[in-house]
Amino acid sequence: MTDIRTTIADTRFDVRVCGLLLDGERFVVSTEEDGTRTLPGGAVKIGETTEAAVIREFYEETNLQVQPRCLLAIIENHFELKQQRHQQIIFVYELTKSKEDQILQKEAVLAQWQPLTEIVHLKPTGLKQLLGSSETPLHIINKEGTIA
Repeated sequence: MTDIRTTIADTRFDVRVCGLLLDGERFVVSTEEDGTRTLPGGAVKIGETTEAAVIREFYEETNLQVQPRCLLAIIENHFELKQQRHQQIIFVYELTKSKEDQILQKEAVLAQWQPLTEIVHLKPTGLKQLLGSSETPLHIINKEGTIA
């Protein structure tokens, strides 16, 4: 299956998912090769539901088997990277573990448990709005960098 990803005019567009897996006062964070810290996730594939995508992507990055509990947020993420404009629609799910496993590094990302207070340091920066919000799903618009 092909990722939902295309270029329109001068903007790279894709549909993504990520998952928030909590364990007390900690959660799973992925650190990308370039040092970017975010929630584990990735691109949705053509014909795939966002729930199926978050299960697949979370497993690919962490080796943890999870199930979506609820949709926490939809993020409109606008940013510039390496002089390329990007626009993403990101579905953020709260997850529960469906099996007790250890995190294993399976891709080129480092997945690890972090204190919940570290959520403020994640990309996109709009993820910090998930803390303390009882309203779901949130609609977050995140604009970073030099987007006009």
